[in-house]
Amino acid sequence: MSKQSLDQLIASLKSEAIEAAEKEAQAVRASAKKEAQQILKEAKAERQEMLSRAEKEAKDIQQKGQSALQQAARDLSIGVKNDLLDLLGAVLNREVKKSFKPDLIKDAIVQVVKNVGGEVELKMSESFTTELADYIHQQLNNVDGAVTISQQQHQLNQLTIQKTDQGWSYEVSPEEVGQLLRQQLTGKWTELLKKEEK
Repeated sequence: MSKQSLDQLIASLKSEAIEAAEKEAQAVRASAKKEAQQILKEAKAERQEMLSRAEKEAKDIQQKGQSALQQAARDLSIGVKNDLLDLLGAVLNREVKKSFKPDLIKDAIVQVVKNVGGEVELKMSESFTTELADYIHQQLNNVDGAVTISQQQHQLNQLTIQKTDQGWSYEVSPEEVGQLLRQQLTGKWTELLKKEEK
């Protein structure tokens, strides 16, 4: 083999090796590029999925927070309403106790006794008895049946009306009057609070 053909063979081999290396490099580059694009595509999809999950979790947390705030607002509103109703009830009870004096109840007792007829026994504290006994007897002297007034050692401002011939009795005290008034007024107070709320 001549030197020239050897040089040609080497050049040819070199050329083929370079071409093969370039083809392989191109194939590796193409494969690497394809793999990189696939990795990038998967990363973008994963990022999108993570963002979607994060947005959903954020919305869920926000909705739960809003629900919790709404519930807290309802609870606060109900608590304030109940506190106001309790306060109004306490003021009512205090005013009833202050007003529960003989002058206030004497006409009411006379009217009740006239409505139920005679055979009535009134039991009241000494402070009521001394102020009311004469007035009640004067107003009720034309009622059929006896009206008996006696003293009781119970609460200071309590009185008992007892229908002896029928066997029933009612105890009247500032607490009971306050409770009855509160039952009657609570609905109206609630309506007023609802109007103020709007």
